[in-house]
Amino acid sequence: MKNLEIKILENGSGLPLPKYETHGAAGLDLLAAIKENKKF
Repeated sequence: MKNLEIKILENGSGLPLPKYETHGAAGLDLLAAIKENKKF
């Protein structure tokens, strides 16, 4: 595993840190710090 440096911005405080959500995942799952519900 590699070390990853992250920066938490003010509007993202309180959100959980990126993490692997499924076994064998190739990447980390991230959350977006947005106020409105949006479909991507």
